[in-house]
Amino acid sequence: MELEYRTLIKKILNCNSMDELIDVIEDSNKFLKKYEIPKNSKIFEKLDTLIGIIKLNLRKKRNYRSESIKNENLHSLSESEVDLIVKKILENENFSK
Repeated sequence: MELEYRTLIKKILNCNSMDELIDVIEDSNKFLKKYEIPKNSKIFEKLDTLIGIIKLNLRKKRNYRSESIKNENLHSLSESEVDLIVKKILENENFSK
């Protein structure tokens, strides 16, 4: 389970498009069902939070690219900001349900 979990996290963090993220969300749901992980578990919460952060970042990047023609100042999270958030989320890993 631990290896699958870490692989899933890497997949989430390496998403470069919403299509990729949708595929990883499907993988996440299969993982959660396979191991019967409840919604109130730390693992579920971490996966949900990571997916939300990446989704937000991808949307901002997409909006930034589409709005850059209009010279609006939209910012996506920097790599270091995402790394810091992910590090905080993944601190004190515990693989118990």
